[in-house]
Amino acid sequence: MALSAQRAVALQRKQARARRLTTPQVLPAPGKGWNTRDPYEAMDPQDAITLDNWQPDYGGVRLREGSQLYQTVGEAQTITTLAVWTSAGLTHLLGATSDKIWGVDQNLQLGAGFTSGWWQTAMFNHRLFWVNGNDAPQSYDGTTLAPAGFVQNPSSTYPLDPTKLIGVQTNHNRLYFWTNSATGFWYGGLYAITGNLDYFPFEMTVPDGAYLVNVQNLTYDGGLGIATYTIFTLTTGEVLVYSGTDPSDPNNWALVGIYTTPAPIGQRAICRYGGDSYIITSSDYTKLSQLMIALKLGTVPPRSKAAGACQAAVSQGRGQTGWQAIYWGFGRRLVMNVPLIALDANGNRTFEQHVYHTGLDAWCRYTNVPAYCWAVWNDNLYFGTTNGRVVQFGVPGGDELVSGTITNIIAFGQQAWNLFGTPTQKRVAAIRPIMRSAQSVEYQFGLGYDYNPPVMTIFASHVGMPTPWNTTPWNTTPWERSAQTDTIWYIAEGDGAAISVAVQSLTVSPQPLMWIRTDLRIEPGSAL
Repeated sequence: MALSAQRAVALQRKQARARRLTTPQVLPAPGKGWNTRDPYEAMDPQDAITLDNWQPDYGGVRLREGSQLYQTVGEAQTITTLAVWTSAGLTHLLGATSDKIWGVDQNLQLGAGFTSGWWQTAMFNHRLFWVNGNDAPQSYDGTTLAPAGFVQNPSSTYPLDPTKLIGVQTNHNRLYFWTNSATGFWYGGLYAITGNLDYFPFEMTVPDGAYLVNVQNLTYDGGLGIATYTIFTLTTGEVLVYSGTDPSDPNNWALVGIYTTPAPIGQRAICRYGGDSYIITSSDYTKLSQLMIALKLGTVPPRSKAAGACQAAVSQGRGQTGWQAIYWGFGRRLVMNVPLIALDANGNRTFEQHVYHTGLDAWCRYTNVPAYCWAVWNDNLYFGTTNGRVVQFGVPGGDELVSGTITNIIAFGQQAWNLFGTPTQKRVAAIRPIMRSAQSVEYQFGLGYDYNPPVMTIFASHVGMPTPWNTTPWNTTPWERSAQTDTIWYIAEGDGAAISVAVQSLTVSPQPLMWIRTDLRIEPGSAL
């Protein structure tokens, strides 16, 4: 046999041995979400170390939705409060800047001359009530904004300056108010929308000078049936639990317990979800019912997978304004708005959002969404930002903060480190992320080895086949019918014991883009 022929046979045999040694591995996308709680070695393979602008969803993870400018109101001032008025089938979206209150959907100025734009609001008895701790409480009836007219009950011995009311909540057909200088709370009459306020003191119960941050209702089965409690959360983290519906009646109002918890981060940092509430505390995003059960049992409540991210954010931005928790039912998400220390190129505050998918029990992070405040209106999610702009979130495409200007959504996800069953060295010979999209998109992916940052060396272009325009009914045909899946293998390089996959989108997403799984061909190495 000629030497060249011998070399060809030897090469074929070597390639055959390599093919036999290379083992295919299927790695589902990180649909279990962002994990900042567990050490690397304890993470589920479907967790993510980083999951920015990738949203866990059924079938994989998909690029988060974009945003679209809805309205620009008044002067070029930051929208710091959004609120919704609803009554008898009518509804309006309202917003506040530093000195004015606006009807956003009508682009109408409702009031001016205020000293703060950080209002707390509550919808009660066909009116939307506003307090900010600096100005007289306001009431909006769907047409007119006017002073609410609440005053101290003449029989009350505790003095009240209505302009100092900084918090408002509805509870058992009454309005509850509080200040940042009194430990107790003020409450109105049954169904009352103006008039006298009475004071209920906590000074003897909590003598350390704390003041209220939020008031919530909690309904849960404690073993003797369904019970509803009123939960008062104080700045020190102390939680007072009361049963009953009328603070003026000792026979219908009683202290159930006093507990100590991590301190809440702010007044907007609590939101309702079903019969429960979520609280942004100094250590975690905590479900109120789990917290109360743990406190009663003398144990620690379960930590969320975003606990580490919450602690890091609070340590840096605790004193910043803009903390907010909001539930978006249509999107099946809890959005935790986090103010950052960093400023943008124009000197404006920057934000990120820690987002919890309620159906999947999975977290992710949104970046480059400059939201000072949020509101849900007509099942849609809106945020307020600089220059009087109100933006709708959750629309196809990129981010439009300025009319006609679309910004790319850069999504980056790094999956949990994976030993693939053995701590020995291994080499990845080939890789193919299974990506699905209805239109053309570019993305980049790479591999990390042994806990070092992934090297993003592989670029890919996916050419989708969209349904022709105007041939199917809008918003009725599922996108998957016209979507295409990229199944191309790419040559990989590198070796290590632990492997992590990372994927990054590079273009404005034609919604949606989904990362379904990643296939790898792995060649095992020696144990040394």
